[in-house]
Amino acid sequence: MTNVHDTLSATPEILNGTIEVTKSVVELGSKLDIAKGALQVVGNAADSITPFIPLIGLATTIINEVISIYQQAEYNKKIISALYDRTKLAEYAVDTLQRRKKFYESNFKRQDWYDAFNRFVDVLKDIRNFAKEISTIRGYQKYLKSYSIKDKFEELSVKYDTVMKDLNFTLAVSNEEQRRYDNECLMDDVAEMKEVSFLKIFILSCLKFAKFEYFFYISQFLQNIDGGVINTNQMMNTVIEELRLMRISLESGKGPVTKPKQIAQSDLMDPLIADDSDYRGSNKKIVRKTYRTTINVACIPFVLNEMDQEGYDRKDKQLVILSKLSECTNILKFYGLANLDGLNHLVVEWAQYGNLRETYEAYDIPWTRKLHIATDICRAITFLHSAEIYHHDLRCENVMLTDHLEPKLANFEYARGASGTTSSIGDLMRIVHWLAPEKMIDKNTRYTAKCEIFR
Repeated sequence: MTNVHDTLSATPEILNGTIEVTKSVVELGSKLDIAKGALQVVGNAADSITPFIPLIGLATTIINEVISIYQQAEYNKKIISALYDRTKLAEYAVDTLQRRKKFYESNFKRQDWYDAFNRFVDVLKDIRNFAKEISTIRGYQKYLKSYSIKDKFEELSVKYDTVMKDLNFTLAVSNEEQRRYDNECLMDDVAEMKEVSFLKIFILSCLKFAKFEYFFYISQFLQNIDGGVINTNQMMNTVIEELRLMRISLESGKGPVTKPKQIAQSDLMDPLIADDSDYRGSNKKIVRKTYRTTINVACIPFVLNEMDQEGYDRKDKQLVILSKLSECTNILKFYGLANLDGLNHLVVEWAQYGNLRETYEAYDIPWTRKLHIATDICRAITFLHSAEIYHHDLRCENVMLTDHLEPKLANFEYARGASGTTSSIGDLMRIVHWLAPEKMIDKNTRYTAKCEIFR
């Protein structure tokens, strides 16, 4: 049985071990400005502040994440700015805590203060998670259906103010001016998402190219725009969730290998009325066929290397995702694979007018039609972003037009998940006019939603 003397003798070693652990935690956050003094804190007041060091390290990491979310936010920038202000005040409070450790030393020994600091970290986590959710359109949908953004923001504000008072961080507590600013941010962002929307912002950004006499028609169009960008239809939300899971399976290389639909050659017939445009592409190998007697489709040669099993399975998964993407009416429909005379072909929706570039070079498109085209392209992009997928190669050549001049987003060769590895596009001279400035400066810069919209 261990006696009291042995226990007392061992205490310094236990404490030293604890200090070593907390030193490691601090080292993990050493890149953050507010964590730089943590090692000195341990050395000067180890007996009282040591239990707080892991919490301080965690708090600084979360604060840094909120700052990053604010810098990269796609939506609700003003609301996230109000959350950002709170995290910067929290950063200042933690920095003050470390610099004035002697002043707070008595608090470090109190259990209620330790509990309050744990709640402080939890509130920061909640702020980070909320900011992350509303910064993307997919996360924003959650609050459209179940929880008011205003209610959630106010709930977090109350929790934040309460825990700051409990810790005596009085400078970080919201005052009347801050609350007025918060309300303005909430009203502006909610109104923008519900009434103006990303779609209208996109179209308004195009107005600088319009002639003055078209402004009246454009303003009328914006007031009566058909449909919303954020589709709250339950069926479409199910499709988006399925796409997200399929994309994760593809990127991880795990999960069952699913196969794209196989179309029998007998189901593809030559059109009753032939036309010179039935053969397209530089070598005229893209052929128009009739699928199931009524549907005009394009058959595009497609190579599958069956010797490379891993690559073969990956291609299969990509094609299955492509078929699921086709459930969005603004994306070129993929029907399946067909073996025509011994060669694999992709069977996709036929685009009578070819791509958007070919069309606008051949025809004078009125502004009202241009706005309809822009609207549908935006819906396709927003659908992809809801599923956390970036197209990665948005150009007029990759927007196809049907016989009714309906735009269909196509060519997903370089598409990837929002968190996936940046794709490398070989012929930069071909696409340089579509590149975002940050990609021009450094081709290895991570591709984000901002790069996508710049195009």
